[in-house]
Amino acid sequence: MSTEENVVKPAKSAPRVCLFLAQPAGTLIGPGKPFTNVWDLCKWAKNECGYEGVTAPAGLPFVDIDEVLRSDSYGPDILAKYKDCGTPLRRLEMHVVGQRMLMHPANMIRYKMFAPDWIPNGSVQEQEALAEKQALNIVSASAKLGFKEIVDFSGNRGWTAAKYPWSAYPLQWCLFILLLLIHKHRKVLATCAECGIKRGFELHPEEDLNSPLLLYLFRELAK
Repeated sequence: MSTEENVVKPAKSAPRVCLFLAQPAGTLIGPGKPFTNVWDLCKWAKNECGYEGVTAPAGLPFVDIDEVLRSDSYGPDILAKYKDCGTPLRRLEMHVVGQRMLMHPANMIRYKMFAPDWIPNGSVQEQEALAEKQALNIVSASAKLGFKEIVDFSGNRGWTAAKYPWSAYPLQWCLFILLLLIHKHRKVLATCAECGIKRGFELHPEEDLNSPLLLYLFRELAK
């Protein structure tokens, strides 16, 4: 065996992905902001940071979900624009939408600044129903764009303390929260299964799924 064959070659590194914030439109893009539009942001991510792909929050200004579902040409066109910037779109994210599917009334006010324009100032039930409808559309749009995964939040009813080891709440209360999560997310999970989309959740301290154990239980109970 030659010396050259014995040399261990480094594995090819995976593309570096630029992870956008869940609510970047109001903080990064627009008049007086660092970037005029999405494409300037993508070019900066490629040319200045060396990223080879991006993920984007579902919705404008990144991707018009309704137009993806309505038109057969919009999807390929928008993907081509991202590719022309040197940062192909890898997947959509729906953190704000997932969070709004199950949220304590106090947090509806607390996180109002993050809510997109399509969410009205209605009741908690109205906002949750609208968020669920939008989540279903986002999953369908992701499948139409050829994506295989999506990531979001699970929501927060404000019961996070019930699931910590030192909590005074009984175990049955924790199970009730998980069942409520399944009830709220069942349609979206079913649509993901139908579309071949893997759905992931960010384990955030204030989300009802905030640990690998809870995520495992949620997955098992949702089967």
